[in-house]
Amino acid sequence: MRFAFFGSGEFGRGVLDALLGEGLVPGLVVSTPPSPRGRGRRLRPSPVGELARERGLPLLEPRRVNEPEIVERLREFDFILLADYGKILKRAVLEAPKLAPLNLHPSLLPRWRGAAPVERSIMAGDRLGL
Repeated sequence: MRFAFFGSGEFGRGVLDALLGEGLVPGLVVSTPPSPRGRGRRLRPSPVGELARERGLPLLEPRRVNEPEIVERLREFDFILLADYGKILKRAVLEAPKLAPLNLHPSLLPRWRGAAPVERSIMAGDRLGL
């Protein structure tokens, strides 16, 4: 199955790295565009964008992800896998691939919502139910 991976932060980078380690290579990686970071406020790619470049993966870093050309590109995939993307995807993007998207999240949803779900889960002493 062909899939597109959407991610930006360190959690997303970890998920993408684990997928690649298992031989699961996305046909497209979508990440947020480079932004100013660090002391010098130099433009740097997101952690996911950086990994995609290191591994030579097809990468899009659109300013606006819900544009028609992005939707059209996603029609060639079976599904979207999201992890730590941080942008709201409109229905057209989510429905472009053949199957529904899969969103990976590091906390216990819907129990812990809001700005710090992972931290709230740790503070509550939640255990991973594997």
